[in-house]
Amino acid sequence: MPADDPGTDRPTRAQIQRNAVRGATWTMAATAITIPLAFVANVVLARVLGVEGYGRLAFLTAALEIVVAVTDIGTTAAVIQFGSRAHALGQTGEVQRILARAQGFRLLIVAPVLSLFIVLLVDLATPVLIAGVLLGVWLPAALAGINDCLTVENRTATAAKIQLAIAVVIQTAVVVAALLSQQADSTWLVRLALTAVSPLVAIPLVTKAYRSAVLRPRSPRGLPSGFWKFAIPSGTAGLIGGLVVSRSEVLLLEWLDTPNAVGLFALAFGIAAHVFGPANALTNPLLPAVSSLRAVDADAIQRAFLRVTRVSVAMVSAILLLGVPALAVLVDTIYGAEYRTAAALLVVLAAGIAVSTLSGPVTAFNLSRLASMRVLFASLIALIANAVLAVALIPMWSIWGAAIASVLAAVTRVGILVRDELIALELGWAGIRSAITALATSAIGAGLVWWTSRYIPWTPAAVATAVGLGAVLWWATLRCAGATIEPGDRQQIVGVLPRPLRAGTSRVLSLVTR
Repeated sequence: MPADDPGTDRPTRAQIQRNAVRGATWTMAATAITIPLAFVANVVLARVLGVEGYGRLAFLTAALEIVVAVTDIGTTAAVIQFGSRAHALGQTGEVQRILARAQGFRLLIVAPVLSLFIVLLVDLATPVLIAGVLLGVWLPAALAGINDCLTVENRTATAAKIQLAIAVVIQTAVVVAALLSQQADSTWLVRLALTAVSPLVAIPLVTKAYRSAVLRPRSPRGLPSGFWKFAIPSGTAGLIGGLVVSRSEVLLLEWLDTPNAVGLFALAFGIAAHVFGPANALTNPLLPAVSSLRAVDADAIQRAFLRVTRVSVAMVSAILLLGVPALAVLVDTIYGAEYRTAAALLVVLAAGIAVSTLSGPVTAFNLSRLASMRVLFASLIALIANAVLAVALIPMWSIWGAAIASVLAAVTRVGILVRDELIALELGWAGIRSAITALATSAIGAGLVWWTSRYIPWTPAAVATAVGLGAVLWWATLRCAGATIEPGDRQQIVGVLPRPLRAGTSRVLSLVTR
């Protein structure tokens, strides 16, 4: 084989683990760095567009996410699962075949449907609309497989570094577009068009054999046996799960309530989503890593699941207790009095997003067993619960009805997924009882910390109080619930960090290390 052929050497279990930890660490670091950028951009958008304009932007974003999930029908998820396994086993030709045919599917099916969606829904001048479709749909569709290559090779750390650089460009451009146009539709289209930048930058970094496969798309016929059997349920589950864990309630609020309610809910959900970004970043590196690990060392899966659960809960609890109450205190100051109701709503929605954040790692383990039908079942049950509760409660309680529906649907979905994985791994609920206790206590504690801090009249003192109380409660919660991490967990995390960050991070993690 050529020297640059990725099939020359099969990755070992240790290499897979190192790549996964490095990928998760860089992805979380990139997310943590870009969150302040996204936060500032969010403030500008909320103030420039107003409550109703911000709601319109959220509506377009949510609608596009649904259309993308429908047209993709699990193709990306299947490429990652089948491609990662083939790459781990050194089957280079098989990976090339999967990449080229998946790319053909995107150009034949996905791009035309997305183009029609934008033309029908977006209200802009025809020349601008055509340019937006070319840059925001067809160019990304032609290059989408480039990102798949990095994921299949378990090079998610490289992908994270690229995303970090691109995020600066995207957030800056979106702010400029909002300031110049003061219109939600044009701002949304600029954000969409810039999604093509990431794969363009990644082209030189992808292994030659895989890059050529992406740039020479083939007919989607001839994909591996079982590809579509996995992809369609997985894609449907992703669509339904996305409706459950994203701010899809804005679609029902658009129908059942006022534009003002849409804007308030979208802002509160958006802030919560930003603050949980680093924890959500665990999912992308885990998808190829768990699939590869199951292919080369299935006996290590149970230990990997417990480790991921410990680290995820510790991280999510920290965000709930240290980040959410402090941000809720600042909502009035940052966004203006018209968004005041969003503060309490943020605390409630954050509990649901915290639970949803855990569904990402659990889903990675489910999909590594190719159990896409079980993921579909969990997502479908949760969506039904979400829709029934939202339709029943929004007319009575407006945004609070939507928040209750969102939280309960997230709990339902994660509960089913965790139960299935525990059965598959021959573990009982006792194995993760401490994690469940810590998460529930943190959600309640976040509300109490915010409720206490909001009565302090001077805002800086209120924020300091929220952070201080949250930090103490985080430490006490993990210790008392028995949800601390293991020394090996800390070593893995610290070992892949940049050297200047290792000592400080190790000291912080030592507070919650068993």
